[in-house]
Amino acid sequence: MQKLITTKKSKICFGMQNIAYGGYYLPFFDYDLNHYDKIEKDLLFLQKKYKLSDIFIFDSIHGYNAFSLDKLPYNIFKDLCNDSKYICEDYRTLGLKRGVLTLRVGTDKILKYILFKTGNWKKSLAHYIALQLFYDVNILYDNEEFDNNYVLKMKAYRSEKHGFIEIEEL
Repeated sequence: MQKLITTKKSKICFGMQNIAYGGYYLPFFDYDLNHYDKIEKDLLFLQKKYKLSDIFIFDSIHGYNAFSLDKLPYNIFKDLCNDSKYICEDYRTLGLKRGVLTLRVGTDKILKYILFKTGNWKKSLAHYIALQLFYDVNILYDNEEFDNNYVLKMKAYRSEKHGFIEIEEL
C-alpha cells in the first residue's frame, strides 16, 4: 500500500558573516527601524568618521540591513558598532560578544540604496563576489582595492529559522 506524503518546500536564505581574510571585520548593520532618513544619516556619519567606501543598504522584514566591503581591524570595527545610533542593540551586543556579525542575504532582501564614497580601506574580494552573486551588482573597482581571497564563511538558514548549516566556502 502506498501512502501519499506531502511536504512543504523549505526556502533557504544565507547568512553572510563579516569576518574577512587576514583577521579583519566588515562593518555590518542591522536596523530594526523603518525610518530610512535616520538610518541614512547614521550611515553617512559613520562613513565619514571611519572613511568607509560604498555602503550597500537592503530592505529587511523589520527595517534595513547595510554593509560595506571595507576590511577594518577589530578595535576600529568595535568602535564603529558602538558609534551607531540606531543599530539593533541585540545584534550589536551579541555580535561583539561572539566576535562575528551575520546578515541574511538572498531570498527576502532587496538592494535599495548605495551610499557611494571613496574610502581608505582595503576591500574584501570574497564579500564583493557574494554581493555580485546574490544581487547582480557589478561596480567597477580597481583591482588593487581588494585583497586576493575568495573564501567566505556563510550559514544557510531554512525559512522556518530552526537552526542553521555551516558553509565553509562559497
